[in-house]
Amino acid sequence: MDRGTSVIIKGELSGSEDLTLYGQMEGSVTLPDHTLTVGPHANIQAEISAKAVVIMGAVTGNVTAKERIEIRDFQKERRRRPLLDEPNPPGP
Repeated sequence: MDRGTSVIIKGELSGSEDLTLYGQMEGSVTLPDHTLTVGPHANIQAEISAKAVVIMGAVTGNVTAKERIEIRDFQKERRRRPLLDEPNPPGP
C-alpha cells in the first residue's frame, strides 16, 4: 500500500530534502538540490523543477532537472527488470 495516495495538494510546494509524491498535486514543485519521485499511482499536474526527477506515475506539465529525468515503467520495476539507463541494473 502506498501511503498518501488520498492526499491532494494544490499550490506551490518547495523543500530542501528528497520528496516522493503518491497522491495528487496541482501547481508547482521546486526542489533545486534534491530528488522528486512521482509514485506509481500519483497524478501530478504541475511545473516541476528539481535536481533529479524520477517518474513512475502520471505527470502533466513542464519538468526541468539539473542532473537527470528518469521515466520508469512501474510494472517493470515490480518485476525488477533492468532499465537501459540504470548504471548498475539488478540481476534477473
